[in-house]
Amino acid sequence: MMRNRAVVTPREQTAAAPHSLQDKRVLLVYYSWSGTTRDVIYEIRKKTGGDVYELMPEKPYTGSHSDVSEQAKEEQEQAYRPKIKNPLPDLSLYDVIILGYPIWWYEEPMIVDSFLAAATWEGKIILPFCTSGGSTVDQSVDNIRRQAHGATVLPGLTLPNGSGTDGLSEWLSESGF
Repeated sequence: MMRNRAVVTPREQTAAAPHSLQDKRVLLVYYSWSGTTRDVIYEIRKKTGGDVYELMPEKPYTGSHSDVSEQAKEEQEQAYRPKIKNPLPDLSLYDVIILGYPIWWYEEPMIVDSFLAAATWEGKIILPFCTSGGSTVDQSVDNIRRQAHGATVLPGLTLPNGSGTDGLSEWLSESGF
């Protein structure tokens, strides 16, 4: 039986990575409804160091997976930007933002877009990754590139739910860590 593996599309494989991110100041930002993305972010922290910031909506998503999925779909259709509960970290202290989130209806949760809209991205490097039940990170990476003006957005990583962190070390290495 073949295990689910992290998905890196051919387009992503051709993007150039910086020489090294080893000496850069790193912030790990994530949104996790079920805890899957949170678990991955702490694995990344073991490998890269850096500070961790959890994106939390002022009004938490509640109910079953179906309830949350429907709410997410409605938010996307309305381009709704949920308010972020906690104050944002001072992004001027960081060079690299590793941004993790689940994929909801082929895109990042709208709380991620709230975060992107609230920050200044000039000169920052963003490494996006997602956890997903079936979709890839591609559309969300395109969305991040459109919103994070002035940032360098590196190739993203899709971690299929249930696959653990297969491919994570390789993606980090290819990204410059």
